[in-house]
Amino acid sequence: MVSVDWAANVDCIRRFGAPISYWPIEVKGVFGLNQDRSYSMELNFFGFLMPSWTLHWDGRLGGAPVQTRGAAGELRVAGPHRLRAIFHEPNNDIVWNVDADPNGCQVTVEAQLHPGKSVYTLYNGDPEEEFRYQNCPAVRTVSATCTAR
Repeated sequence: MVSVDWAANVDCIRRFGAPISYWPIEVKGVFGLNQDRSYSMELNFFGFLMPSWTLHWDGRLGGAPVQTRGAAGELRVAGPHRLRAIFHEPNNDIVWNVDADPNGCQVTVEAQLHPGKSVYTLYNGDPEEEFRYQNCPAVRTVSATCTAR
């Protein structure tokens, strides 16, 4: 089981009102991989002017990404001590690369635009809202940490 904490600042284009610069967001997650190749993922999202919300899903290594509210997610094994968790959104993926062994844990987080896209879409957590995604031209990682258990 690996716990991650990712803090970022984003610039977003609001549908009504002035654009937001350096909007702080945080994602706390837990990735669990079982011996039978099944996994579970949970992501907790927090942000200024955004309701806190949680996503949880279960999947199987090698299977298709699991559809969840606002996106799809998957966990991959990327090396002997590396997991890659991917949260697929309409214009981009958020990718957590986690290296964990008995000596410690390191994580890097990347927001990767899909080919031909120029603005990130970040799900805002509200399934009832007409505009479920924020359009954000910039996503900057402030910090990323992890703990392996």
